[in-house]
Amino acid sequence: MGVSPSLLATVERTYASYEADLSVPEIVYAEEVALALAICNFNTMDGGLHGGQIERIRYQYEAQDEVRRIARSYASLSEYDTKEICRVADFSSSTGEFAIRIAKGIHQNMEFLKQVLPVQHEVAQKINTPLHYRVRLLLSELARDWSVEGEVERKQSYEPLLKELPSERCRVLVPGCGTGRLAYDVAVLGHDVEANDFDIMKLAAANAVVSRSTDDPFVIEPYCLDTCNRMKRDDHIRKPGGKLAYVKGGGKHAFKSNDAIDYVMAHPSMREMAGVWWAAFPYPRFELVSVPDCDVDREALGRISVNGFEFTEAYGVPAKHESFDIVLTAAFIDTAPNVFVYIKTIANVLKPGAKWANTGPLGWLYDGDRFNSGRDGKFLRRLELSHEELMEAISAKWFDIERSELVPGCRYCGDRRTMLETDLTFVNFVAIRNNTPVEY
Repeated sequence: MGVSPSLLATVERTYASYEADLSVPEIVYAEEVALALAICNFNTMDGGLHGGQIERIRYQYEAQDEVRRIARSYASLSEYDTKEICRVADFSSSTGEFAIRIAKGIHQNMEFLKQVLPVQHEVAQKINTPLHYRVRLLLSELARDWSVEGEVERKQSYEPLLKELPSERCRVLVPGCGTGRLAYDVAVLGHDVEANDFDIMKLAAANAVVSRSTDDPFVIEPYCLDTCNRMKRDDHIRKPGGKLAYVKGGGKHAFKSNDAIDYVMAHPSMREMAGVWWAAFPYPRFELVSVPDCDVDREALGRISVNGFEFTEAYGVPAKHESFDIVLTAAFIDTAPNVFVYIKTIANVLKPGAKWANTGPLGWLYDGDRFNSGRDGKFLRRLELSHEELMEAISAKWFDIERSELVPGCRYCGDRRTMLETDLTFVNFVAIRNNTPVEY
């Protein structure tokens, strides 16, 4: 893959150039911010650049710009502000530390991304949007799907669908699978699953996560750049903290030292040494976003197949006719540039009498608009149906609506600490495939 000279120039910036860039008279705490930039600087030149590296670089570069922005914002304070108000509020002594904490979070994410996106893929060649947007969304979706942070959201989104599965083993299609947790949960229940998503980066991340365990998880910082709507100064950072609890001989003990916490986290085998076992407390006591949050069932993984092609092109063909017993869609319908084609495609893959279960919002925020609107006219013709219109469209020809309900108070990729809480109303429905044939 060709790389523009400007991008290469960005990658090859040195610590000295960062420091020179920040050492202007109006910039205070230049040394601390330069250190922060050095922390989040990452060696992306090993082995040459490829698709995965370009996405990491774009994320890194945006993150570094954010650190600079924070420094310049603090630098814009007047002398009175810095000497009086900030001194009282203890802001002045923490400005550099604030940037460094963000930079450490960025570095943590870069370490993760280096392992998740080590190979070239064609998607990076097709997308003409700032790739850092996709990386930040990926980190949020991983937290939602594979960490304790997302447990409440998964319960809202996935449990209604899992309840629709039959007791006997069947073939299940999960389009728009994202980072894969719903497909995995279906496979754990003993079913054969085909997971489909057009975003190869998400599929690569899911593959990396399921290769780990709770004893050796990835640690990510999905919110480190979200500095707005914080209740407390460090609410955007997840870090070891609080008490490290364990049980020994029936009595409870705790390490309060972060050094002790860090050591045990780095040496998981300590958990079972000398008769010590961990209390049944989830990871939030460490305030770390660790993925995965479960010990992955390897046998279940063997029941999952993955399709990385665009949904309608992959499944709207005669070869896929009546090939599945149930389709589960979570936050998928409103990704359609043309929802009628989605409905027809789902009808094509289901056997008569088979079930389509859905949950999710009607935001119609198709990412293809950002990625492909300049290259493919179909993304400019997106249809934005109301709930009433959607139900009429589904039941017009190939489906009978068994039940439908609106579920308020749901969330998608939210941060449990933020002051900005967006509640969504999900559309939950179950539709049964009738005998009307699909025309090609």
